Parts: sequence; structure tokens; C-alpha cells
Amino acid sequence: ERAALQEKVEIASQLNAGEVVVVPLKNNGKFAKRCKDIKTFAVDFTLERNVTATTGVRTVYVRLTKPNGTVVNASEKFTYENKQLECSASKVVEYDGSNQNVKVYVPVAEYLEPGIFTAYIFVDGQHIGQGSIEIKK
Repeated sequence: ERAALQEKVEIASQLNAGEVVVVPLKNNGKFAKRCKDIKTFAVDFTLERNVTATTGVRTVYVRLTKPNGTVVNASEKFTYENKQLECSASKVVEYDGSNQNVKVYVPVAEYLEPGIFTAYIFVDGQHIGQGSIEIKK
């Protein structure tokens, strides 16, 4: 009974990422409409308020995938469900238990095909949210 209760507390203390928005940017920081103009992706989201989650320093990992499923700017690895996954970018944040806006930038140094780009967000070895954008040309 105690183990079941502990598991419920762990589930309740997970962070959630809400309002995940993926924005392709040009060199000048403006919105990029075409694949060939994209130099950076800005992944913007909110770490939602959670009174049961512990506060403190957390590392947020963003895994941005191309339409073919490969990872954009695969620069480092993190652990998720006992596997090592590549991530596009990471950021250290000070989580204080309240709603917090976070923006992570993913640099692009490769050719991109049109299609749907999806950002998966991970914290503490857990998938906490995702968002995507379709780029037509």
C-alpha cells in the first residue's frame, strides 16, 4: 500500500510542459517561412505550476525531429526509459513551483526538407510535452 502511494506521489510530482510552440527563425531573428531560410528554431513552452513537484535546478532537454524522424542538431544525449536519446538542445532552469516560461533555441546547420517538425520536451527522464509546426516549402 505504501509503495502504491509513493508511486502516486511520483506521478503527481512530474512536471508538465504546456503551450509548446515551435518557431522557425531566420538569421535576423524574424519568422522564417521557407526551409532554406531557417537558421534557428525557438521552442517556447510553459513549465506548469505543480505544488507537489520539488523546486530547484532542472535540465530541460529538447529533441527536435525532422519530417523523416532524424534529430535536428543532435549534439548531446540524455536518458529516457533506460535508453540514451539524442537531443537538439538543453537548458538549465531554476524551477520554483509556479508557471514558468522557457525558451530553448535549436541551431540549424543542415539542409531541411519541408514537412512537420516536432519538438519533444524532457525533464528528469520524463517526457513532459511536445509541439510541432508544418513548414510547406
